[in-house]
Amino acid sequence: MKKISVILAIGFIFYSPSIYLTANVDTNSFYFNDDDDFDFDDFGSSSDLNISKDDLLKYIPPVQKRSITSNTNDWANALLALQLSGNEIILNQSLYQRTNPIRTRTILDYPFALTYGFDAQGKNIASLDLYANIAWPKNFTQSSQFLSSYLNTENQDILDILDNITEQFMIENALDFGETFALLSPGKVVEIRAGGLLQTHFSRDKWNINLQLPVQYVARAFYLTPAEKDLLMNSPLASSFETENNISESQFYYENFFVDQLGIGDFKIKAMYQVQQSPHFDVNIGGFIILPVATAIQKGVIGTWLEQNNNRAYLDLRTINPDGSVPLTGKNQDDITNFFMGAINKLNSNILYPLLGNNGHVVTAFSCNTDWYFAQNWKFCGDYSFEIPLRAHEQRFYKAVQSNTDFENQFNTLANNYNTSFDDSDANALVLFANQKIQDMFFPFVYNTLVWPGLIVNSTNQFVVSHDYWGVQFGSNFWYQAKEQITAPIAPRNYDISVVPASSAAQGKVFGKFNYNFDCQNNSWSLSAYTDITVWNSGIGNDYTICISLDCKF
Repeated sequence: MKKISVILAIGFIFYSPSIYLTANVDTNSFYFNDDDDFDFDDFGSSSDLNISKDDLLKYIPPVQKRSITSNTNDWANALLALQLSGNEIILNQSLYQRTNPIRTRTILDYPFALTYGFDAQGKNIASLDLYANIAWPKNFTQSSQFLSSYLNTENQDILDILDNITEQFMIENALDFGETFALLSPGKVVEIRAGGLLQTHFSRDKWNINLQLPVQYVARAFYLTPAEKDLLMNSPLASSFETENNISESQFYYENFFVDQLGIGDFKIKAMYQVQQSPHFDVNIGGFIILPVATAIQKGVIGTWLEQNNNRAYLDLRTINPDGSVPLTGKNQDDITNFFMGAINKLNSNILYPLLGNNGHVVTAFSCNTDWYFAQNWKFCGDYSFEIPLRAHEQRFYKAVQSNTDFENQFNTLANNYNTSFDDSDANALVLFANQKIQDMFFPFVYNTLVWPGLIVNSTNQFVVSHDYWGVQFGSNFWYQAKEQITAPIAPRNYDISVVPASSAAQGKVFGKFNYNFDCQNNSWSLSAYTDITVWNSGIGNDYTICISLDCKF
């Protein structure tokens, strides 16, 4: 009696990694041919769809009138049965609990990139820092690193109904929906950043100027442990990886679950003024600005690239026979595959979106550097900054919401109209409504949104000891960013705005650095090795960094 959700189960059963098709078409779009009695005005004017009738004719494949009519009426009858069973509310669910982006920290805020405790000795400096930063795992929410905190993968009400449907239709090798969600629930996100930080430092009287520009490769990937992956591969879902083109499991993974790009990052200009200098204590105050010049050189270097746009795959139930005993056509299987893969790629375009910089935001900051020479060959250095990222537009994901009362009123009105008239047009309206709700269940909308990322506090303290040509540095770093604020471009009544902004994030690190200084003709050189690890975090995840630096004073 709950056949309306069979397409959700079938989506996993017949899943394959075919490239999915998306449409910039409203959910009121429909199949028709010249013999149908449909009128465009019944479902909104072409101006509402922003396309012409001829364009829509090119996009919509022809379907036999008998097939459309019979399937539509059968689905309408199934929806009536769903209403009688009291389970129609399943259509008003969303797969998403949250739609916020995953927090990250610009590479320019890491301890190895800061200018603390560096005695220029009146000389100019050119530096190259070769670094690799790996974050594993990233946080989906402020307190969780698991996909289950982001998606409703453990909603037992949904799972019970979908499992019953799978059993009811007795499909060969049918995949248990609860099992599938359980296998995907522990999924995590890994972030990799590697590249070179180009920087120069020069002094003019009491001013010290520092310029920095990273060139880096960034990637994000969906990760399961080998044991978790084996469980998934041994389930009926594993057959989905055997495609017509014989795409390997590895190739499928990199084409759908590994997103990367290569490019230059944001440009940082820091200016500090020496307000105190003595044999025991130095103080410099000033600030910096980070300009959003990040530009991709190549997207999809090893993996793929998923654009953040409002394309939403659409599955029309009217083209599918709701009788589970009737085999699906090849076209049905392709449509379901495209819909399912579209949902996966829509999710990944958000959570696996790797950033080269601050995502278009200008950052201004106040900064203070201190050096305390408390013993021979020893000093204690600090770098403290208070950063203000300015507002800028970003693509943000919004899940459509409708109160249960409004949904039931709308559904019951459409269902009762059909139950009274049994007219084809009333059946069509009811099924189109179900189509839209199923699309909204799996696909959030994407809108250009004005975002304020939140204030940043970055504090670094370290001890520095030097002896002859050797130097050792070790210390700690604290980084905090406040919760985002957004100006939503859409009606809050129709979307859940509260799940769009990212929560606050914080991270504590310890680090160490060894360097060797040597002279070569007219220049002084320094070769350094650096590493840091995260000792605690909130809302961002753990990461570690390794770096090799070469500095030249001239």
